[in-house]
Amino acid sequence: SSEGGIPRGLLRIQDVPGQVQFGDVRWARDGRSVYFAAYDGQGTASFWVVGASGGAVRQLVRFDDPSRPIFRANFTADATRLYFTIGDRQSDIWTVEVKE
Repeated sequence: SSEGGIPRGLLRIQDVPGQVQFGDVRWARDGRSVYFAAYDGQGTASFWVVGASGGAVRQLVRFDDPSRPIFRANFTADATRLYFTIGDRQSDIWTVEVKE
């Protein structure tokens, strides 16, 4: 909470199958979920979600199309979508609907 308290870990990289590194992290606007980027051993990015109190992680999207890599794993989220950039090093903006 914003009032403070003792920090606690939400998850470990071992909890995210096939991933070896975390990227950017964003809270859902309702505070009930946390979205994050992760990378596998080949550097392929993906976006995941986990409940704010912990629990099972769920993969939302994996960027395994070599013609559409993700160069910047920064993103933002609202109640139903993730907004992120993919493709070449231009600033194209893409969205994906989040179904919970």
